[in-house]
Amino acid sequence: MDFSRWLNSLSIADQITIIILFLISSLVSIVLLKIGLSRYNDYRKDQPFAPTVRISPFGFFALALPISVLSYLTFGNIVSGFIEGLGF
Repeated sequence: MDFSRWLNSLSIADQITIIILFLISSLVSIVLLKIGLSRYNDYRKDQPFAPTVRISPFGFFALALPISVLSYLTFGNIVSGFIEGLGF
């Protein structure tokens, strides 16, 4: 099945579930990147000529997409059932 056909075959509850879980995984990836960046800056204090590191969109999506896929595979049915129970 193509990805586009799979998206069209989803119910509204599944689409809302994917959006919610992607937003949560985005927040988790931002937190993980900020923790890693702060640890690197703490390590870099002793080395004045070490290069500075910034958070890039590639690093963000490299963390956010796998986290969202794993969270959808793990919690997708639970969240979809809850949303369907709300009446969507």
